[in-house]
Amino acid sequence: MAQYLRHSRGVVCSPEQIVIGTGISSSIHLLSRLLGENLNIGIEKPGIAQVRPIFTQNRFHIVPCSMNNTGELEHELTDNEIRLLYITPSHRPTGEPLSYVMRQQMLQWANKNRGYIIEDDYDGELRLSGKPIPSLQGLDKDGVVIYMGTFSKVFTPSLRMSYMILPLQLLEKLQLLDQVYSCPSRMNQWAMQLFMSRGHWYRHLRRMRKVYRLKHEALVQYIRTYMPDSVAVNSSGSGLHIELSITTPVNAEHLMELAKQEGVLVYGSQDNQMRLAGGNPKIYLGFGGIKVKDMDRGVQLLRKAWSTVL
Repeated sequence: MAQYLRHSRGVVCSPEQIVIGTGISSSIHLLSRLLGENLNIGIEKPGIAQVRPIFTQNRFHIVPCSMNNTGELEHELTDNEIRLLYITPSHRPTGEPLSYVMRQQMLQWANKNRGYIIEDDYDGELRLSGKPIPSLQGLDKDGVVIYMGTFSKVFTPSLRMSYMILPLQLLEKLQLLDQVYSCPSRMNQWAMQLFMSRGHWYRHLRRMRKVYRLKHEALVQYIRTYMPDSVAVNSSGSGLHIELSITTPVNAEHLMELAKQEGVLVYGSQDNQMRLAGGNPKIYLGFGGIKVKDMDRGVQLLRKAWSTVL
């Protein structure tokens, strides 16, 4: 794992820093033991990562943060007494990666305020065009980034295998704790080790990138063909979803409900206030588990669902 992550994601770590877990829930539970409860954690708004309930269940306090203005970020984090920052720098809601300037500011904030940054690289391998975006962890010189990844997106969710790379300071704390984390079965870990060491993992990634690239292109084309001008596609060719900008003032929650009535599942920001507010919402469409032949009908159903409001 350490060799693969260094080669593919620019992650710098020793094998001892890698903690294999059974999903993001187990990783966050472990962090709550290492960092303490009742901490304020900053999460980007609008965010789509469905992690807020997991943090809340582990007694973290969610503080939505704006990451569009580079000059205000540090003040916002400091004013809200944030000790932990959760980000997806390689794949944000729009698909665009976090800028280098913003990355450096986050690292400086964490070092200055004795905070930590959780870098969730949940689909870092799925850059469908252009070069992969290096990890934030690779820029970290002060041990403030907690890196998370998973095999669920490009392999199979049923494996229930994730990984977390702890900074050395937290690794020392981990060694003092009782056994509080759960691991996948040894059999599955050995199987994955063999799969990677024989080169099958790299071949699998190349095949999956091609499959998802074709799906991505097909979905974007169907949307541009069938949807009205009030719906614009924002996509940078990364990950397993695309973002739709709705230029008509309408409630995002209402759009989601109308789509559901026609059998189409779409989703919005994890921030309830943003979903319920008016204005020009963002709607997200996942395509990872959809066959290309089903996309045509799906987009036409979506157009029908929204025909009365757009």
